[in-house]
Amino acid sequence: MAEAAKEPAPISGLAATRLKARGSRLREMAAGMMKRILKGPLVRIRSFFVAPVTTRLDAIQGSALQQQRFQSQAADRLTALEDRLGRAHERMDVLHENIGFLHRKADESAVKSRPVVHLRDAYAVPLSDGYLFIPEEEEALLLMYAGAGAGGLEPGTRTILQAALKPGDFAVDVGASVGLHTIALARAVGPSGAVEAFEAEPRLAPYLERTLRVNGMAQVHLHNLAIGARNGTASFNVARTIGHSSLYALDGPNSVREQLSVRMKRLDNAVAAKSRVDLMKIDVEGAELDVLHGAGRVLTESPGCAIVAECGPSHLRRTGHTLEGWFAEFAGFGFEPYAIGEPDGMLRRLVPRWAATQHSVNVLFLRPGSAIEDRLLRQLKLLRDPL
Repeated sequence: MAEAAKEPAPISGLAATRLKARGSRLREMAAGMMKRILKGPLVRIRSFFVAPVTTRLDAIQGSALQQQRFQSQAADRLTALEDRLGRAHERMDVLHENIGFLHRKADESAVKSRPVVHLRDAYAVPLSDGYLFIPEEEEALLLMYAGAGAGGLEPGTRTILQAALKPGDFAVDVGASVGLHTIALARAVGPSGAVEAFEAEPRLAPYLERTLRVNGMAQVHLHNLAIGARNGTASFNVARTIGHSSLYALDGPNSVREQLSVRMKRLDNAVAAKSRVDLMKIDVEGAELDVLHGAGRVLTESPGCAIVAECGPSHLRRTGHTLEGWFAEFAGFGFEPYAIGEPDGMLRRLVPRWAATQHSVNVLFLRPGSAIEDRLLRQLKLLRDPL
């Protein structure tokens, strides 16, 4: 009988563990071989799809950097161009100022080249605003005008008067004297405007009338009376020098030519009701507050009114007023003071202690927010550093 087949011997635990480890290594080796086999094609496939995008992104980034550089260069060139244009504008402004200055000087030369003409009992002096008639016996005044520029004795004040007003405006001249500022006001308001001029000294009236007639200034209405705080008559001290006469006593008996009784009115009664006054010039040798006290209605009805008044500390000493009190009266009507520079016409904010150091100064009083304040300070930029 044949021998039966032998069964395989069982695998010990240690051999099983070794066999399992060998199988695991074989699987890892197979996986590594598969990775190495597949890596090349996968990389080539990835590069095939991704490379064009990267190239495009690099190109876009390069274009963006180039655009930024271009914009930076363009901004630099624009800034340089703006600087050059700014400097060109500054040079043009200076050129225009110089041209304007030369035109003014040419006009002044043309005016001053005209002769002073003797006509009967007066001399006709040529000025920028027209001929001014000076009594022939006033030799000192005549020489002063003959030696002055085409703008007269106070060209800065003339500049302010004419810059403040426009055609069609209404101005008041209290203390017209020989008419220097009267004709300046008349030129500023033009034929469509009006000027009410007041002069208390009777002997000056004929010369003022001739000045207005020769210059064709029908818009000026002349009144031979004093303006004060009340209606009636007043004692008027006529000075030996034109322009220094006053309702108040003058310094020294030798300074008085004569004393007259003159008519006097409050401005509220001399100017028609509902009349809007744009500017008031006051030159009355110390009686400025009298004029102010008689003009309450006019100033109330004329909220945009400006005032140009002479401030003379010596005048105020004669009238018993202090500088602080004098300025306070104007402030009570809502006015702020500006000193008028001579001969340039520039304005500076004024304080009483500075005015006390001056022999005389013309002061522009403005109400804040008025059209004249806007024109002089903001548009024409006539304001300089305060005093």
